[in-house]
Amino acid sequence: MATLLQVAAADIAAMYDTAAGHAETVTGPSGSIKAVWTADYYRPDLGDGPPIDASQPLMRTQAADALAVGDQVTRNAVTYKVASVQADGFGEVVHVMRKV
Repeated sequence: MATLLQVAAADIAAMYDTAAGHAETVTGPSGSIKAVWTADYYRPDLGDGPPIDASQPLMRTQAADALAVGDQVTRNAVTYKVASVQADGFGEVVHVMRKV
């Protein structure tokens, strides 16, 4: 019987397959890495102003490809900088990105 970490590792490997999974290749500080991009929506607190929804680009990578705060990647000719890094404990890292 497979452990939870073994099952998670197999699922992560399938997700980062650029041909059949959800990943795409981006250029990072030390070469190409596979990443899955999303854009979560949130509502920033603007005090007394009207509510506005905004989106935040997030880049997921396998832990072995994790970047550091301040590193930059290029995706579709657009450069992004890593604003924060959040490991999930199961082999993936979420990078909060800012467009440069």
